[in-house]
Amino acid sequence: MKKTISLLLVFIMSFSCFSFVSFAETTKTQQQLSKVPEGYIGIYTKEDLNAVRNKSSKYILMNDIIFTDSDYEEGGLFYNSGEGWQPIASFSGVFDGNGYKIENLKCNMPNKDYVGLFGKATSAQIRNVTLVNADIIGKNYVGGICGLYDSVHTIENCLTHGSIKGSAYVGGICGQAKKVSIISNTNHDDSTKADALINNCVNVATVVSEGLYAGGICGYVGLSTQNANPDINRCINTGNITASRSCGGICGVLSSSGEIYDSYNTGDISAEDQAGGLVGYNGRSINNSYSVGFVSAKEYAGGILGQAATYGTEIINSYYSDIVAGGRNILHFEDKRMFEGWDFDTVWTMSGREDYLYPELRDVPLFLQEDFIHKHEYTSEITKEATHTEDGETTYTCECGDTYIEVTAKLADHTYEEVVTSPTCTAQGYTTYTCSCGDSYVADYTDKLNHEYTSEITTPATHLAEGETTYTCECGDTYTEVIAKLTAHTYDKSVTDPTCTENGYTIYTCECGDTYTEEIAAVGHKVLVIPSVEATCTDEGLSAGKVCEACGAELASQHMIPAKGHSFSNWIVVSEVTCDTNGRKVRICACGAVEEDIENSYGHNDADDDNQCDNCNETLKAEVNTPAEKDNVFTFLKSFLNNLIEFFRQLLGLKK
Repeated sequence: MKKTISLLLVFIMSFSCFSFVSFAETTKTQQQLSKVPEGYIGIYTKEDLNAVRNKSSKYILMNDIIFTDSDYEEGGLFYNSGEGWQPIASFSGVFDGNGYKIENLKCNMPNKDYVGLFGKATSAQIRNVTLVNADIIGKNYVGGICGLYDSVHTIENCLTHGSIKGSAYVGGICGQAKKVSIISNTNHDDSTKADALINNCVNVATVVSEGLYAGGICGYVGLSTQNANPDINRCINTGNITASRSCGGICGVLSSSGEIYDSYNTGDISAEDQAGGLVGYNGRSINNSYSVGFVSAKEYAGGILGQAATYGTEIINSYYSDIVAGGRNILHFEDKRMFEGWDFDTVWTMSGREDYLYPELRDVPLFLQEDFIHKHEYTSEITKEATHTEDGETTYTCECGDTYIEVTAKLADHTYEEVVTSPTCTAQGYTTYTCSCGDSYVADYTDKLNHEYTSEITTPATHLAEGETTYTCECGDTYTEVIAKLTAHTYDKSVTDPTCTENGYTIYTCECGDTYTEEIAAVGHKVLVIPSVEATCTDEGLSAGKVCEACGAELASQHMIPAKGHSFSNWIVVSEVTCDTNGRKVRICACGAVEEDIENSYGHNDADDDNQCDNCNETLKAEVNTPAEKDNVFTFLKSFLNNLIEFFRQLLGLKK
């Protein structure tokens, strides 16, 4: 199968408003159920979720489960000596999130292993689970959905958002998965693979391992004991992943039999060594996948794979960002024809989010950190008025559904609100005093006013006619004054500044309507030269370009300069061919490239059968060297030295 490793440029994403839609609801494989299916136990409350640990049965969420800060405070249901949510230690049943979310799940167990919603899952089925704003801290085997997934049966349509931290084996979905094929899609055509898979997984959480193995989907995948190939298929990571060693957008370590299909990463990947856009270390093959996140490591950083094992890894039709190495122009990769061997009919699409430039999975929606940003904005409502005998209440409500109540202290003595009625030209003014209990009285009378007029120019004066100003009192009294005709014009200016290529102008306008225009010359382009890059024997160059510093207009486009190609010297004979030695000659390019030609020895020829070579006169069966043979050796050495001297003379450009 043809290997292709191509390069993508980094993209810029902006998506600022909070508009989260349930992950499971957006996939065509899941519809939210309103009735608990037969054989399942419905989960409606946090207490119901906590009770899952008591029995490995079939469970289904029927509400959003939202934890609050008070749940984790001392005295709260999930305080647990400051550790927060206690992971479900061992689970082997079925858990269906049903399109609802679990929000604000918190575990604070930096010294304990197997930490997550589930600590361990064995031969379990977990699907349609969405964790929002999770904050999970553990030691080893730490994940959003589960710490250790063993003898895996099914995980699919799961999403994790928030923060996942540990010391080793840390992943957005699970810390370690082993024994059977995981992180895959049941639609894959390979019938030889195990039918126990994890499918359509997305991680948006920040994942940090202080030691080994961190991955957006899984920290460590492998240790198969059931002759099944661990597969990662149709998975997405958009969170930033950090580890000391073996760190990847999809997984930190992928076992020697592991495969990745149709997956991608947009998060930044950072490690001391073995950092890869998709996999930190190892793996058998990576197919039809890509990474556009920034990858950094002191040793072994790769756009797809940080470091392969000695037996190697196939990277097939997979692409990565040129943050790691030089790549092609970004425009080439907005064309699906550039993705060789990809299925854009059923798996991939170029018509996904408007704020994302690259291919997206049809059945797995792309979520970014920005999609989960939300700040409470409360509106207040007095839901109970305070009186002289009872406290009142003010209710504050956010559009997300969060609400709280503030108590308004009951009234003491009468507290009057004042409403002032101002005097007019014909009536007295006064103040009305009213208590919230209903008591009211009127006092503080003021005298009637004299007329107070406001003026309005009802007919402006012009150079040809008089104008009028009307004076009006609020009581209704009015009179008019004449405004004399205008004398000289008085102009107002309106300036439109010139640009590099277009003239500006100033318009002068008098209030009488007279107007004229003065033109302002265009300022012209301010040229900025973009330097050229010289072509070499093997690499293309780039011509100089020009742009305007002021308006950004391209004045002279840059174009590619073809590579010059090698310019070799004449052949230099290093050694002559003889009957029993090969001849050798070389030629050299100015850039240092050397081309070599070997001429095989032609062997001794004794046609007259006199024990001497007809070509070199060498005695073929002599017991000791004859003077003639010594002469032949001397002749050969002399020729070799002369040729060697000539070779260095041409190499250094010296004349004879």
